[in-house]
Amino acid sequence: MHLKILMILFLMANIARGAESISSEPAISKKGFFSAEKWGANYFNYMNGPTLSENSGEYSINHYLNLKHKFSKDFSLSAVLRSDQKVGKVANDTEQFSQGVSYFVVGPPEFYNNKKGLKVYSQLRYYAPLSESSKRKDISGKISSRIYAISSLGNFDLTYLFIPTVTLNRKSEDGQEEFSHGHWFQVSFKATEKLAIDLAAYPSWSYYKNESSEFNDILVYPGISYSITNKLSLSAYLEIVALKSESKTTLLGSSLSYVIF
Repeated sequence: MHLKILMILFLMANIARGAESISSEPAISKKGFFSAEKWGANYFNYMNGPTLSENSGEYSINHYLNLKHKFSKDFSLSAVLRSDQKVGKVANDTEQFSQGVSYFVVGPPEFYNNKKGLKVYSQLRYYAPLSESSKRKDISGKISSRIYAISSLGNFDLTYLFIPTVTLNRKSEDGQEEFSHGHWFQVSFKATEKLAIDLAAYPSWSYYKNESSEFNDILVYPGISYSITNKLSLSAYLEIVALKSESKTTLLGSSLSYVIF
């Protein structure tokens, strides 16, 4: 519960800091709300391929469309719409497309940025309860803050990401998830101007009402990323369960990202 309170206070501080930037920071332009330079959009997806232990022939693609508005040079608001698609050997009575977990993103100013390349910034996210899984859990959504620390060392890019999340439960029941946090560690080696070799690890924990906390696992992601153009990039990776290997199997995945404007 104390963690939950601290999380909410941190999120409120993020909002206050972002709101302050609207009045204290100069606008990126004196043009109106619908000025093209204040808007951005991009599409990206995650293609969840076969596991290495078995191949059922059924895969999925998570589609995301991100629409972003810049209120000032440091403060923005985004709406991210998600749709999930089943491909491959899909049963006839299965819907090919379903509503995914869409969310809003508030981007407040950077906390820290020095000349040596170290940058610390954050995001505030609200995940809307639109998916079928969210409706079954009877929740009002989730609030999450993402705190990034990024640096470069020669041809290496280093990333740390802290993801605390509060679940907004509509009812109070024993065993329901109330809070979780994950930690993303990534090292990327720039082999060429367009090709990078990536290695990431993601340990996470969950906390439940009137039950002990649970260490979920450590997921490991070796992969490669390739920038085809300055707007289009592709990546391929493996998702490896490091500890609880009996619960899942290694999965092959890929991702595409395209900047629309």
